[in-house]
Amino acid sequence: MTNFKPGMRVMHYQQMHRPGVIVEIVKEKSKQWMVGGTSQERLVAVIRHDDNTTSNFYTSDLRLEE
Repeated sequence: MTNFKPGMRVMHYQQMHRPGVIVEIVKEKSKQWMVGGTSQERLVAVIRHDDNTTSNFYTSDLRLEE
């Protein structure tokens, strides 16, 4: 597991043709309910792509650009 930080170059594993830089990482409360209660918070990264657009992806779906 990688600890992502702002400034790292990453890609979403389903959109490898759109690399970008992490601008911000935000915690998001989970909306799923489990048997014992809610699951933990998830980390969402705000990515600025090379074409100057932004996207929000879960950090679990990202990988480092090589």
